[in-house]
Amino acid sequence: MMKQYASHGILVSDKYSKIRLYAYPAFLAIIYHVADIFRIGVEFAIFAVQLLIYIYSVYLLNRVISKNVSERAGNAIAIGLGVNIFISPYIGIALTESLSVSLQIAAIAVLARAYFEVNSLSLRKMALMGLTAGIISGLALMVRPANILFMAIVIAGCVTTAFHRRETASRTMAIFLLFSIFGFSLAVAPQFVVNVHLFNSWTFMPVYHLGSLQIDFGEQYLKYGTRIANVARPMPYVNPWYHGDGAASLKWYVLHPAAGISTIAMHIFGVLDFDFLFVYIYDTDPWYRWPLFFLSQAANFFGILGIARCMRAAINRGHSSERDGARLMIVLLSVFAITWLAICSVSAVENRFALPMVAIFLPCAVASIRWLVGSKRVVSVLAMFAVYLAVAAYASTFLSGLKVVA
Repeated sequence: MMKQYASHGILVSDKYSKIRLYAYPAFLAIIYHVADIFRIGVEFAIFAVQLLIYIYSVYLLNRVISKNVSERAGNAIAIGLGVNIFISPYIGIALTESLSVSLQIAAIAVLARAYFEVNSLSLRKMALMGLTAGIISGLALMVRPANILFMAIVIAGCVTTAFHRRETASRTMAIFLLFSIFGFSLAVAPQFVVNVHLFNSWTFMPVYHLGSLQIDFGEQYLKYGTRIANVARPMPYVNPWYHGDGAASLKWYVLHPAAGISTIAMHIFGVLDFDFLFVYIYDTDPWYRWPLFFLSQAANFFGILGIARCMRAAINRGHSSERDGARLMIVLLSVFAITWLAICSVSAVENRFALPMVAIFLPCAVASIRWLVGSKRVVSVLAMFAVYLAVAAYASTFLSGLKVVA
């Protein structure tokens, strides 16, 4: 689609037009034109642009949190997202994950600034920030349909800000939300035009309904990858609790509750259990398998510990910037986690689906480890981590044994 867009614009029909939305191919088409003008390789240009966008989004969030919460919290964000090895392989290739995570971070930065500075910024600036948040959310959706949860986060951020900043916030955040909806509409409008023009379909979502297909695959497979052996081949992790009695609907989970609960649990565990670092798998038994397992499970464990500590800070009485920051994070994280889990729990997942959640876990894990150093609870926490790691290793070994290498 990138070359089609680069040559003919977004209204040209392509074999993927019913499945993919316009934003990422259009983004790549712009890079393609710029690379051609400056006579540089397209692959290098994609890497450079996606890396710069990621770094800038991390910088924005770090600056907002450092200013309004604490330098310590800002540094945790910078360190956690700066050493994010899980997203590194995606920055240099033409897949939506890197841009999706960057937009996620940028959206949180905008919402955090609105939350902390709603009573000091002018109405005009707040309206502009609302427009920005809406455009980011709309573009995120147009990059990847699963990013529909971004607009839910924007709405949650508006409601939270209006509730906790009652002095003048209600009217201001109503305007913020209004401009957010307008910005969202601007971002999705091109896809609406494409769908009407090419397919006479009055929607901005993909014309081909992928939902039932994803649910069907989610019943059959606990996880999947893409193996490269001369050609790209699927590498599914077959669901041992599925016996061909599904109907591409959620009804299967109701009719088979034990199998359904087991399947959902392994979907969630599997997406967060990185057994491969790269999306295209050449070596099905890489040397880094267990070191990567340790890193991903450490991010999960200490990330959840950091979120638990954040929840504790959020319910503390009194007024402080750290408590207010914790409250905002808990609201946004709750909305994000519910929508993310709703998608991943019933889909055949890849590890790249976890990258948005990993981007939340890593700063929380850094904050947890910094707290743990010198803490009296270090022994008990490390003991819990050892138990968790043993259980996770068993589950990971079980899951890896289900993969079918063609």
